Amino acid sequence: KVKVGKKPKVLRYEDKMIGRAIKAKSTDKVIFTEQTFIDFPDYWVSDLSFRKPKKITNANPQQSNYKWGKRVLIDYTDKRGHQLQATLTLPADYDSAKKYPMIVYFYEKMSQRHHRYSMPTYDDRPHMSTYASNGYLVLMPDIVFDVGLPGSSALDDVTSAVKEVIKLGYADAAKIGLQGHSWGGYESSFIVTQTDMFAAV
Repeated sequence: KVKVGKKPKVLRYEDKMIGRAIKAKSTDKVIFTEQTFIDFPDYWVSDLSFRKPKKITNANPQQSNYKWGKRVLIDYTDKRGHQLQATLTLPADYDSAKKYPMIVYFYEKMSQRHHRYSMPTYDDRPHMSTYASNGYLVLMPDIVFDVGLPGSSALDDVTSAVKEVIKLGYADAAKIGLQGHSWGGYESSFIVTQTDMFAAV
């Protein structure tokens, strides 16, 4: 019996994305996924304490044959004073002495995707692992919206994030592209009327 109002207990706290735990019907075992940008969301099993999880699948061994990349979190402040984050995918074989071309992909809040595995596939948005394998940065910034001002809010937060990545020495300022899908398509259309920061949209 659970006491109402009892303070939650931390069972596991990892620098990963942990998927929904499913309990076995007839035993105190749970199965769940763990993933990062680099680590495929394989299945893990544990008891209810989550103290000694065991990986039980290796569903994507072919990844070791490909260049991948990694992600870093970027902190930035927009012109309105919001302290935000972006997730930045670094190219495979990243060299801090070089500046790289960059694609910016956005929508609303994106930093929660920092640990989402990026399976290369064909659809309507960029796949970060594919671009990283080919020498690109991929920036996904957070956007917070002022009511009634979605375009200018997106402009502020996207350009603020890009400026921070340039300042930190990651990106080639002359080679930055913008990609928006659906709501991000509206944002892209607005942003390009207000700035010449982007070489391609």
